[in-house]
Amino acid sequence: MEANIEWKFWSAGSLLRGELSELRQWTERWDGVRIASHLAMICLPSLYVFACLSGSRARLSEIFGLVCGSLMLMTILLIGFAPVAWLFSQSTHWMGALHLVFAGIALLFGLRFLENGFSHSHARSTAGFNLWVIIFVLVVLQMTTALRPIVGTAETFLPTEKKFFISHWSDCLSAAGDRANRER
Repeated sequence: MEANIEWKFWSAGSLLRGELSELRQWTERWDGVRIASHLAMICLPSLYVFACLSGSRARLSEIFGLVCGSLMLMTILLIGFAPVAWLFSQSTHWMGALHLVFAGIALLFGLRFLENGFSHSHARSTAGFNLWVIIFVLVVLQMTTALRPIVGTAETFLPTEKKFFISHWSDCLSAAGDRANRER
């Protein structure tokens, strides 16, 4: 199942790319796989702990299955958005914002899938899950900086400097604005 998720994330990454350098195209195809793998490794233990604290009877394997199902749903949605993203990539320079909207929609549906699965685990409270969702969203946003160049550009495969995602996004927007001003 994990290989299937990785293939679908790779496919989504392949379909969503516009005109990029050959090296960047190759590395960006794997961005979805890298993000999904890292998110699962980083966030699965805390989800399981919050599930246990909320009184859930779910085993680790069941929580892992929920996370994999959520990732699969998000991947299918991203593949479904690929033709729309391709169309806009041929006619606009602001594809990053559209990709973030598509990723946000996929994330919302994935979290809803997790919430529905979590509700069947007989948890007495959803406070732990709700707190975990906030942590998860922050981790997703930080991944766009930690695994650059998902947003923006980078000289190396992995970043050499540490930045919070808001600072990185601000730098990327400033650089994009500077490029737009020079093109005029």
